[in-house]
Amino acid sequence: MSRQRILSMSDEREREPWDIAREAGTRPIDELEDANIPIATDGSHSNPDSDVNPVDALEAEMDRRLERKHARGSPETLDELVRELREAERESWWKQCREYDTADSPSGYQRGTQTLDYHTADDFRAAAEPTAADVTDTAHGEDIETEIKTVYAALTDHYENGRIEVLFTEVADVASTPVITYLAVLFLSHRDKVVLEQTDLFDDLWIQTPETNTDSSPKAVADDD
Repeated sequence: MSRQRILSMSDEREREPWDIAREAGTRPIDELEDANIPIATDGSHSNPDSDVNPVDALEAEMDRRLERKHARGSPETLDELVRELREAERESWWKQCREYDTADSPSGYQRGTQTLDYHTADDFRAAAEPTAADVTDTAHGEDIETEIKTVYAALTDHYENGRIEVLFTEVADVASTPVITYLAVLFLSHRDKVVLEQTDLFDDLWIQTPETNTDSSPKAVADDD
């Protein structure tokens, strides 16, 4: 509303000047309220019409960052590596447990449904499967760095002969035990000396040179010997 119109209305005694000014100033606010325009927020305020709980979203974000922080930390000792491997095995989503119905089993067996939990402690491990204590005790009695050098030397021989990747089974017996060989390979991978590739769970483990281009290079054929 123009100043001239305000003065004209005031002179004609139609409205008081202050009422005219107040109406002109508050009219835009009233129009905005009547329009019911949705206001976008940055997520800091709760939206009653939203299905997303802001508290749950915050907790999920905190969990994600904690998981990333944990993932960034790399084991520096053999004991830390073994502990992380065992913890990952217990918390993995696969191979939780298996149930067996032994109701019709011959004599000498416990009747009913039996549950085998794969995430229990080392008490129920197979006789040939090493426990965490076996691995850590071996690490204290042997020089793991010597084992790592031995495994790396065996891999280097294959690479120098033109191989770009070696199957783990080819070098499994290079160290004192296959378990120590596997741990040595993990440490070599952590130090960027080799690259590990395993397409599927429980599939063949290939140990590649860092220069290997897995997208363009064909799979190497394992040595017959």
